[in-house]
Amino acid sequence: MMIKEAFSHEDIEKCIPVLLQLEHPLNEENLLLKVRVQMTSGYRLIFTEQNNEVTAVLGFRHINCLSRGSVLYIDDLITRCDVRRQGFASALVNHVREIISKSIGCNQILLDCAYQMHDAHKIFLKLGFNLSSHHFILTV
Repeated sequence: MMIKEAFSHEDIEKCIPVLLQLEHPLNEENLLLKVRVQMTSGYRLIFTEQNNEVTAVLGFRHINCLSRGSVLYIDDLITRCDVRRQGFASALVNHVREIISKSIGCNQILLDCAYQMHDAHKIFLKLGFNLSSHHFILTV
């Protein structure tokens, strides 16, 4: 398994089929555009690759908060359906923890996970995350 960062248009395109498994109303073209727009604001993509195929993708950004300081926020984490439970998502989170967060000086890694995603909760707890707050959404 290799972990790479998607810098090139080709690498980002390779990640799109996996990102399309996230719950959102975007098609391939719109998703590619949205990723590119988010990258102009500091969004970054890393991915695992096995046999020249993307198996999992993690999208993140570095933010600074008054309450938490320098934080790495994981926006997106998805593993291809046919290769789940093989450690790809864990490898990406560990890479973010061991390599990226230290290189940019973050003191915390944050992520949100949908309430009904019980299997993902177990993985995050096993990786050392603490369930520390509720996330409220107000649609406007």
